Amino acid sequence: MSFRLKTVLGIALIEAALLLVLIVVSLNYLRVSNEQQFLTRAETTAQLFATTAKDAVLVTDVALLDTLVEEVLTNPGVVYARVLGAGRVLAEGGDPRALAQARAANRSVRDADDGVYDVHAELAADGETYGRVELGLTVAPIQAVLRDARNHALSIAGVEMVLVAFFSLVLGTYLTRQLGALRSASQRVAEGDFTSRIPVQGRDELAQTASAFNAMAARLQEAGEQRARAEEALRALNEQLEERVRARTEELAELNRQLHHRALHDGLTGLPNRSLFHDRLHTQLAAAERNESRFAVALLDLNRFKQINDAEGHAVGDRVLQAIARRLSAVLRDGDTVARLGGDEFALILPAVVDAEGARTAGSRLLAALSAPLHVAERDLLPGGSVGMALYPDHGHEPELLLRHADTAMYQAKFAGTGFALYRPLPAPVDDDEAQA
Repeated sequence: MSFRLKTVLGIALIEAALLLVLIVVSLNYLRVSNEQQFLTRAETTAQLFATTAKDAVLVTDVALLDTLVEEVLTNPGVVYARVLGAGRVLAEGGDPRALAQARAANRSVRDADDGVYDVHAELAADGETYGRVELGLTVAPIQAVLRDARNHALSIAGVEMVLVAFFSLVLGTYLTRQLGALRSASQRVAEGDFTSRIPVQGRDELAQTASAFNAMAARLQEAGEQRARAEEALRALNEQLEERVRARTEELAELNRQLHHRALHDGLTGLPNRSLFHDRLHTQLAAAERNESRFAVALLDLNRFKQINDAEGHAVGDRVLQAIARRLSAVLRDGDTVARLGGDEFALILPAVVDAEGARTAGSRLLAALSAPLHVAERDLLPGGSVGMALYPDHGHEPELLLRHADTAMYQAKFAGTGFALYRPLPAPVDDDEAQA
């Protein structure tokens, strides 16, 4: 540090120290004098209040005490007033929050933590105490005076320090012009321009500072370039990672869709499986009950599938099932459902079939799809089939009952050789007595 800089700083420090001492002494004197005046006023007010309330307390004149309390509260700065006698409160008034708290006489203004200075005066006669008056005076005026004085003092000190700093700056700039160049270069470096350099002239302290600054700027420039390269590499890695995460997310979403589809569809034919069929049947039944509509449930299987499967092999059997699934899907209407329940058994929901005539028409379409030859493995195969159908609500109101009746109808068609049958309840058995009658 040069001698000239020490001189400038010394002037500023001496000025600051003198101002600090002056402000502290002045504010302390002002505080002590104001607090003394405040304490004198508080004691005087309490004694006067005790003197005026003395007789009223002796005769327990509550009305007069209330009047005296109201008069005391008209004095500036009085927050609350209370008169006690015979161990109880005879009259009180003022701020309810202050009255609600337990109050004890303060020894100094600094004891008034809540901003209210509490002062008491005893009521005594012939050496015997028979009551007490309590007053609370706000210390806000004292605090305001001290605050204003402190603000004025600090303002004056601030202005004076600004003037001292200004003249010191002028003197320093005059004595050391190169500091301006150092300041400008420092600002450019702070803004990110690490290429800034300062011309070095001489060998004094400023020249040494300029050399150190240039070395620092060079190191910062090198560090900035390294950081830029690292950030670019990190940005590229982040982009690659984001792309991988996005691709993995899409892959997982596709896998979830496939798993969901596989859980509800037959893996061989792609048709809805037993679980999805039952879900749709419950949905159709609920809609029919709500709308008072009708629909049909059909079950079918292939008459000669076992022979084809045993003779031609499972691969041919699977292709037969796939071909039958395509044919059934082709003859269905929009809104119909065909599902593979297992083996060569298929089930259908037909919302458009509402009566026996519609059932026979739909059965004919299904039989036509089952009866046409299948060209599989360079051979024409005739699996054939049997179709059973049940109507809601004629043949049942529950999914299980409708399926059981459709199954019964399918076996009726199979045994009768008709290919299709609509469920008919079997006649109730007649016992021997009824037959003889």
